[in-house]
Amino acid sequence: MPYLGKTPSQATRKRYYLTASGGETSISGTMTTGGTLTFNDGEFVDVSVNGVALVAGTDYNTTTANTIGGLSALTASDQVEIVVYDTFSVFSGDVDSNLSVGGNLSVTGTSTLTGAVTASGGATLSSSSSGEFNALTISQADNTSGNESRIRFKRTTDAGSDREVAAIVADRLGGNDTDLVFETNTDGSDGAVEKMRLNHLGILSVDQIFGLGDTDTGLALGANGSDILQLYTGNSERARIDANGNLLVGVQSSGLSANTGVQAAGPIESNHSLRAESNSIAVNIGNDGGTAVVGAATNHGLNLFSNNTTRLQLSNDGVIGIFNGRNSVGILSGKTSVSLADDASVNIFVSGSHTAGRGVLAIYESSNGGGCIASAGYNGVSILHEQTASGDFVSGDTDGKLCIINSAHGLSFKNRIGATKSFFITWMGAGGT
Repeated sequence: MPYLGKTPSQATRKRYYLTASGGETSISGTMTTGGTLTFNDGEFVDVSVNGVALVAGTDYNTTTANTIGGLSALTASDQVEIVVYDTFSVFSGDVDSNLSVGGNLSVTGTSTLTGAVTASGGATLSSSSSGEFNALTISQADNTSGNESRIRFKRTTDAGSDREVAAIVADRLGGNDTDLVFETNTDGSDGAVEKMRLNHLGILSVDQIFGLGDTDTGLALGANGSDILQLYTGNSERARIDANGNLLVGVQSSGLSANTGVQAAGPIESNHSLRAESNSIAVNIGNDGGTAVVGAATNHGLNLFSNNTTRLQLSNDGVIGIFNGRNSVGILSGKTSVSLADDASVNIFVSGSHTAGRGVLAIYESSNGGGCIASAGYNGVSILHEQTASGDFVSGDTDGKLCIINSAHGLSFKNRIGATKSFFITWMGAGGT
């Protein structure tokens, strides 16, 4: 029921009685009955003498703490009654039983709640401040490994039982290291399992990444603006997609490791050219007007391997070589002749570590129909047959001649005839060791 006072178990008022000795104009201290006179607010004090109520402020005052003053001098044996009422409040202190609020409850200041809090209609946390707002703070005192602070999401089944379907967990690993874990329930049982973790080092681990499966919805993974998308393993960049949409794997000029490449268990398909680059040498695989093209995009030769050995070589100046161990067959020009200006040369066979080129070559000069067949060996070049009688073809570097030169770097052909000429050249042979 409604009450005045501190709690329902306390009296609503306190009575004091005093038998006057005579001549008193103020009353304080120990009373005849009731103990020591005490009150908090003089407005809640009533005084009567011999059963006649006195008028506050006229017949007495309470301006002095715990004192009734301003009285007319009392007569001996006068009976003084003082009634002190408790100050009214809704409640103060602790509520030891259940509390129900039928309307809205407004709380100003900091509230401390011990135990679980259930909000069946939802909860809204807001702030009128434009600064930082700590809407919800979860604290856990114990700082040992294995302790978790969980925000749980539950649903009630048709049978009426509550099941945890998702959770956000602060997983304390020990010390100040704490991971943030996101859990979901996938089989309908009670209890969510880990699906994503953001660890204390800032590394995000996700169970799976995939699109939603709609015809108009896909997965977007990338960087905004002109930034690049980088892929790392072993704390080193291994691949990237640049701002222009190019996929680069192991590209040294882009800051990637030169010892990486692309490996696939099946075919790699592209509607555009595929490009591989290492040590500033680039190779393109694509098409040119409907024709498949494999070639070097930079000023370098192109080798085709089998059994980890060069079998077909196309040099940067157009020489084609077919190799079988140390033996080779080469075509310097096919449908189109090689044009050499005066003092220009072309490599026929580049031996690399070999001391010289050895074999037989045929050269046809297309402008006047002249040509020769020559043999190259360790001791130089021999002109075996010359179609013209002019003696234009010679071994060694000679001015005014068409020169076949055999050196430690291989076999080459040089035009020193004094004018630009066009040639068809083939060879069969091997490099020396």
